[in-house]
Formats: sequence, structure tokens, C-alpha cells
Amino acid sequence: INSRLSHFVIGRTQGAGALGIFTVANDVAALASNEITMPINRAVLPGLSRMAEVENGLSTGLLKVISAVMLIALPASFGLMAVAEPLVLTLLGPKWIEAVPAVQILALAGALQSLTANNQSAYLASGRSHVPAISHLVLACVLIPLLVFLHDWGVAGIAWAQLGATGAAACVSVALMRHYLGVQLGTFFK
Repeated sequence: INSRLSHFVIGRTQGAGALGIFTVANDVAALASNEITMPINRAVLPGLSRMAEVENGLSTGLLKVISAVMLIALPASFGLMAVAEPLVLTLLGPKWIEAVPAVQILALAGALQSLTANNQSAYLASGRSHVPAISHLVLACVLIPLLVFLHDWGVAGIAWAQLGATGAAACVSVALMRHYLGVQLGTFFK
């Protein structure tokens, strides 16, 4: 639901052309965040599992991973936002210029998603595999009404809905980190 609902709504309400623009924008925006965080997410699980055996080891290890990811993902996402227009024009051509606002919005959503992308590994390492489902449920529950209200704004409206839902899920995910992993908010933002 979370990964394809926006595609379904835009395809049903605005047609194949808008769906193509949104899909391309989503794929381009994902270059700055998903292509960085997902390989790291797969690699950190064994290390976090070992750190879970030490008191405060899991929260300390997760914060180090988040810091390293954000050191790369934030500049990449903001950089992509800044160069979205020339990048789209160069890679895709002038026919895809409508994708630029969506790329910019979705790049920001990707930065927010990168903030908590590695939490799932920490929950798996701590034996709390059910916790990521809470964040995914929040994302779906926020995304659905936002898509209803914003789909008339076109591709950019769907991108804004995705950003809003991702922001809500990131807030919940940070709160869950505090509750389940003992990560203090001040330490997290530092």
C-alpha cells in the first residue's frame, strides 16, 4: 500500500501520462536517498545484532549508523532538489519538465525517509520485529486522506501527499525509537 498507493491514485485519477511523470520523478528522487540507505540497511543488521547484547549498544550503534547515513543522504537529497531541473532536462529531455517539482518534493521525502530507514534493522536486532509495522501503518493512514485531498493538484499534489505521510511516519518512528530503543531525542537530533 505504502509504495504503490500514490501510483494507483494518480493513474486512476489523472491517467497514464501523469502516472509516467510521477513514476519517473519518484525513481529520480530515490537516487539520492534509497540508493544510499538500502544497501547500508542490509549491511548493518549483523553489527546491530551484536551491539544489542551490550547495554545501550544498540541505541549507540543505531545513532552512529543514522549519522553516517544522514551525512551522505541529506546533501544528496538537497543537492538533487537544487539541480532537479537541469538533471531532468539532461537525462530525460524537455518532455519531462513536468517531473521537476515532483522530483524536488520527493527528494525531500526521501531525506525524511533516510532519517529512519535503518530503524527496522535495529528492531529486528532487538527482537521487536513488529515495531516497523506501526510506522508503516501511520504512513498508510496519513497517506490515504492526503491523496484524497491533494490529488486534484496533479503530480505535485500526489508528491506533497507522499511528503506529508513520510513526515508523519518519520515523527512516529523517532518516537518509537525513544520508547523501544531508549534513544533520547536530544541525542538523536545532535
